[in-house]
Amino acid sequence: MKIITYILFLLLASYLASAIGITPGKVTEDFSPGLERDVGFSVINSEKKDMNVLFYVKGDLGEHVTLNKQFDAFSRFDETKSYTYSIRLPERLNPGKHVAEIVALELPPGAYQQGTFVEAGRDGGNVSVAVIQPLGSSTFVGAVAGVITQFEIFVPYPGKFIEAELDIYQDKNTGKTIFSIAAISRGKLDIVNLKADIDIYTSLNQKVGTIETDSISLTSGRRGVLLKEWMPDVPPGPYRAVATVHYDENIIELEKVFNIGEVILEIESIEVKNFQLGGIGKFEVTVRNIGSSDILNAYLNIVVFNKEGETMADFKSPTYDVNALSREKMIAFWDTAGVQKGVYEGKIILHYLEREDEKPIQLQISEDSIVVIGATGRVVLAGRGRFDINTILVVAVLVLMFINIGWFVYLRFLKGRNIRIREEKKNQGVEIVKK
Repeated sequence: MKIITYILFLLLASYLASAIGITPGKVTEDFSPGLERDVGFSVINSEKKDMNVLFYVKGDLGEHVTLNKQFDAFSRFDETKSYTYSIRLPERLNPGKHVAEIVALELPPGAYQQGTFVEAGRDGGNVSVAVIQPLGSSTFVGAVAGVITQFEIFVPYPGKFIEAELDIYQDKNTGKTIFSIAAISRGKLDIVNLKADIDIYTSLNQKVGTIETDSISLTSGRRGVLLKEWMPDVPPGPYRAVATVHYDENIIELEKVFNIGEVILEIESIEVKNFQLGGIGKFEVTVRNIGSSDILNAYLNIVVFNKEGETMADFKSPTYDVNALSREKMIAFWDTAGVQKGVYEGKIILHYLEREDEKPIQLQISEDSIVVIGATGRVVLAGRGRFDINTILVVAVLVLMFINIGWFVYLRFLKGRNIRIREEKKNQGVEIVKK
């Protein structure tokens, strides 16, 4: 019976949505032999409730990470708490990507920090865990949900090597499909000629199009983007893109499934209320399900690039269920400590039904506001306040008032000028009579 209960919890755990948030989603560093660094992160009590949180580390860099705290208690008055972990890298690591993941788990009621934790499922930056713990003479079995922050480094390859990602966007205004291949030169040598051929297939593996990007060069450690537009003359439905990326004498293949004319979840608005640069920004993204079926376990992912095109922020929301023909507000947190004012490129990705709907965005960041362009096809203001109907009415009244004042001054001026002209003519007539 206990085994059956345990298996059921393993199955159910993957459907849990986390009540906590974590930021930043990812910290990236260039590899430096013997690097020692303390890294900060914050846990957000999204539902403002009493809870216990357990921390643990996983990933191939896990043995090089030390947590400053492994367990903590939140009260309903604790909106956020800050923590650190220490990373101490060895003198040598194999070429490629290396990751440490710090997991924050909200423990179920009645559980303590001791026990056995078995990871049951993962969806983006969220993790589901089954808990088996002795409680007196009986065994407590529960399921919890957690969130993850990552520490990532990349050790350069000898020679030439690229790390690339294929993104596919739909332009509603033009009907075009935009293919974007972001590539980072991860080798020690520069790349002279970088280009890509992209083949497009139906779900039945029938090729319906081939396009070729322009060529660019890429120096070691830098990021470049290959862009190509395609006007689809095909029926709506799922398609598969296979990109063959050529960099000098080397090639890699990228593959992605995308949809034409079948958007089910769409972003309606993005708000970041009471924002202050350097603090934690709470992104409230309203999405609408325009389909006729419920969508389970949907979540969003926001990626922000720095001036060099490298990922400076990568944060995710918990998972949400969005009922048919209804709206849902998804929440994601971004710790902007160390972020400078300016304009940043990025992308927002909606994950649902084993698909990814991506849109490029631009974030204009000031001391107390964020302007997001691109996600909804219009500018979305976020910060201390919003342009609601009351604001619009006040502005309209002020404009009308200034127009009326202007007309009043102008009419007074005309009236005064006419009086002066009549007086001058009258005086001229008197002088003529006297003569």
